[in-house]
Amino acid sequence: MVWPGYPVQSRLTGVAQEPSAPHQSPGRCTCSGSKRRSAPTWNDGPMAEAAALELSSPISQRRGLQENLAIALLLFGGVFLVAGWFVGVVLLWTSNLWTTRDKMIGSLLLPGGLLPALVLVAFPISGSSTQSCSGSSSGPTICTSTSTRSGLPLLLILPLVVIGIAVPIATAIYLNWRLNRRPG
Repeated sequence: MVWPGYPVQSRLTGVAQEPSAPHQSPGRCTCSGSKRRSAPTWNDGPMAEAAALELSSPISQRRGLQENLAIALLLFGGVFLVAGWFVGVVLLWTSNLWTTRDKMIGSLLLPGGLLPALVLVAFPISGSSTQSCSGSSSGPTICTSTSTRSGLPLLLILPLVVIGIAVPIATAIYLNWRLNRRPG
C-alpha cells in the first residue's frame, strides 16, 4: 500500500518515483501531464511483477508447431533428407522453451537421428566374391568361388544398431517430457 505523498520505489527499476496523484495506488498507470504517453509506465505492484515475469521467462510461452517439428525432424529428419535433421537442430536452438542443456542433449546425442542406424542396417557388410572355372573340353569343369568380406563383424553391428535406434528415440522422449513439464 502506498500512502499519498510518499515516494514509490519500483521493483523493476529500483528508482523512487513520486505518484502523480494521491489517489493512485501501485500497479496503476501514471501518465505525465494532460497528454497520455504512448507507452505508460507501471509503478509497482502485481501487474508490474507479472509483466516483468512474462517478458523474461521462457516458461510463459506455450508449446507450438516449432517445438513439435523440432522433435520430429531431430528423430526422422536425417532418414528422409539429411538436411531435415539440421533444420530440426535450428528449430531446437531457436526455441525459448528448452534450456541450453536440453538443446545440447537434442543436438549432440547421436547426431542424425535414426540415420546412423539405418546406414548400419543397409550397409553392414561390404565385400566381393569371385568365381573361377577351369577345366578342359574333354573333362569336367571345376569352378571355385572365393569371397572376401570386409566391414564390421555382426556381433558389433547389432549393438550399434540397437544404440542407434534407442538413443534418438530416448532423446525425442526426453525433449517431449521437458516440454510437458512446463506450466501453461
